Amino acid sequence: MVAITSLQPGTNLYVAPDGKWLGTYIPASLRAYSFKLARQEGSDESILCINEASRLVVNDIEEADAFFDDANQHSARLINIFSLLSKVEANRVVTQRAVNALAEGRLIFPSEIRLKLGEEAGPAESLFRADEAAVNKLDDEQFSTVPNVGGLAIAYAQLMSRNQLALPEYLGGLRSQMLAQLEIVKSGASLGEFSL
Repeated sequence: MVAITSLQPGTNLYVAPDGKWLGTYIPASLRAYSFKLARQEGSDESILCINEASRLVVNDIEEADAFFDDANQHSARLINIFSLLSKVEANRVVTQRAVNALAEGRLIFPSEIRLKLGEEAGPAESLFRADEAAVNKLDDEQFSTVPNVGGLAIAYAQLMSRNQLALPEYLGGLRSQMLAQLEIVKSGASLGEFSL
């Protein structure tokens, strides 16, 4: 499962030029950044890892949340992050099982979606979509397996999400306006009537 955040590599239309998130929902992977769960080979236990290169790990305790409390126990913040990432991983496994059932049931196909960004329009490549006609014609065997693993809910959610395909175009226009405003500010000119 993926979300379309841009058609241009290296650009995320949900991130404003000043780095602020523009979406109404903040993905769990961003809320927990720069932490990630990893699993040692041959073990079922997860290990909480941190990306020290993220520049979010600091030595000054006055400026940040501590990893450990005064009793040298995990801090509440660290416990909450581990809990969030554990739930994300459990949901990822369930979601993957549902997507596998859709793929095995031949209910998803390469996408034929064309998205417009500014003056350019192009196909969204390497994406797949649920086939509504195929979902509506499930045979008995498919109907006994696909819904049991959440496949139908995922298929219908994906079909309904197609209404959001205009959002990248809107965000692309908004980003262009923001960048234009930043250029005006950098040049020292007045913004005048220019607004978002």
